[in-house]
Amino acid sequence: MKKAFTLAAAMIMAVATANAQEIIKSKSVPAVVLSQFTADAGAKNAKKAIWYQSGDYYTAVIDDKNTRYNSDGNLIWTSTKIEKADINAEVLNAYNTKYESNYPYQWAEDVVLDSGAKYTFIIGRKDGHNYFFKYNDKNLMVEKKATSK
Repeated sequence: MKKAFTLAAAMIMAVATANAQEIIKSKSVPAVVLSQFTADAGAKNAKKAIWYQSGDYYTAVIDDKNTRYNSDGNLIWTSTKIEKADINAEVLNAYNTKYESNYPYQWAEDVVLDSGAKYTFIIGRKDGHNYFFKYNDKNLMVEKKATSK
């Protein structure tokens, strides 16, 4: 159950849209979350973070990297936006061959879950929805999911 929840959270995170999250001031972030993020990112970076809250989850955003914690300060996932040229060639070829024509490429992210599992998300768009194409570390697509508009 926890694994399924963590994977679902990672899918939701990849969008990281302002619609699903509310920007908050760092003083509204639980001390345990701030402390853990500072330990993970370093004090200098921690001061630059923009914080979002979605339910009991807190996401620190610095440039193209998102780091999500639960309210207990436990890491849920990290996500880093990557350039199209940095996507694994096998993954990009599979996406381009099967999906690009119907779901034009928007962006891509490398996601690492708290378990250490790594995924590449390619986000395509169709009919006003973003679609996540999730590829595992074996370069296989393991999930396709649409978001709300």
